[in-house]
Amino acid sequence: MPVRQRHLVRLLLLPAACLMAGAIFNLNCRKSASNEVPSKTADSAAATRPDGEPVRLSALIERVMGCDCRLTVYLPAGQEGRFDGLVSDAAGQLQKLEGLMSIYRPQSEISVFNAAPAGRETPFSEPVMAIMLASRKFHEQSGGTFDVTCLPIIAAWRQAGKAGQLPDRGKLDGAVALAGWKKITLTERGAVKLDDRAGVDLGGIAKGYAVDRLAESLIKAGVPAGMVDLGGSSIRCFGRRSDGAKWRIGVRNPFNPRGELMGVLEIQEGSLSVSGNYEKFIEIAGKRYSHIVDPRTGETADRTPSAVVVAPDAMTAEAWSKPLSILGKEGFKLIPAGSGIEAMIVVGGPDKHEILSTPGFDRFMSVATRPETAPASPEK
Repeated sequence: MPVRQRHLVRLLLLPAACLMAGAIFNLNCRKSASNEVPSKTADSAAATRPDGEPVRLSALIERVMGCDCRLTVYLPAGQEGRFDGLVSDAAGQLQKLEGLMSIYRPQSEISVFNAAPAGRETPFSEPVMAIMLASRKFHEQSGGTFDVTCLPIIAAWRQAGKAGQLPDRGKLDGAVALAGWKKITLTERGAVKLDDRAGVDLGGIAKGYAVDRLAESLIKAGVPAGMVDLGGSSIRCFGRRSDGAKWRIGVRNPFNPRGELMGVLEIQEGSLSVSGNYEKFIEIAGKRYSHIVDPRTGETADRTPSAVVVAPDAMTAEAWSKPLSILGKEGFKLIPAGSGIEAMIVVGGPDKHEILSTPGFDRFMSVATRPETAPASPEK
């Protein structure tokens, strides 16, 4: 795939760091209803609309899957009462998926699998099986750089961070040897480990899957347009807003993530995900190391501060943001033709860097200055 180089534009989405982190799942919701303004004006705004014109409603589901989830929908005037049920259903789905997939919950299907001895089959539910099958596909497409079986490597780096010293090369080599699909076999009902020490972490793909499930549920419920934003790093948009405009998503500088927005992406139907090494990291001896690891070597992915992926669905977008963080522009060559995936990456550091993108990424760049939403700050 050709690469487009950007010399002047220095824009990137703020990545979220809450990939299935162990958090308190307090499913509180804060709701607002409006066209483009806060909830206190929603009633008067709705009253002046022609009958049936969609009303914009938004709710924040707090502390779920390690971060917050914002639902934004357009419902026909007079149907606002449906929104509470939609939000409650979304919160329930997120809680259920977390219960199935989190490595921080001992009774989750993934935790049970990770604790199982070699040779014992662990049955999986439909959601977990779907993610495992997709993960194996992305592993093959990405030359092995997307790998949910890299739990032993992640564990080695977590231990190193707690100890305040770099992991021993021998330990990393041993962890790398335990990773890979050669250590895990998928069956019709679930999966079997071929080594007691093998394990899976779905943190790099589960949020995208959850976003897709929520969006599909809203569409099935007859919601004409909406956006699901999980943690600011996995977002899916569908349908046309009442003003006919595309969904606008704020863009921030990766080297000044707390600074002002520097641009906007516009998406009509599709998803985006962002990964980066500047918000979530391990610090050892004063140096920061990315939370993203290269499963081929065990080393952290530090050469690409941020990668933004736009794709038809959120799971695909989230999965591909990891190989691009590891491979940089070489990862563009692995993106399947006709997949609808476009991407932009930043390579280098604050003083010297370049921004590269696939040719089709330009069509998502907007001249608008006001976003529909700005990606949320990562959970710490």
